Amino acid sequence: ELDKVLSRGVSADQISYGNTIKKSKDIRYFYDKGVRLYATDSEADLRNIAKAAPGSKVYVRILTEGSTTADWPLSRKFG
Repeated sequence: ELDKVLSRGVSADQISYGNTIKKSKDIRYFYDKGVRLYATDSEADLRNIAKAAPGSKVYVRILTEGSTTADWPLSRKFG
């Protein structure tokens, strides 16, 4: 998918690797292509990103307790 997006002229600095389950070799592949934004939800994955994509930005997905008054339970997948 990354190569398809890049071939369409999208700049790597506008791409994030949002899958939180990824192999180190895949992180490195994205990094080598210029991607510098990654998602994680585990300490082990964060270590893999730090090793395979040094200096990159990371956003962390966290599990929260759901509100009983929210229209949508934010402790479940959304978006």
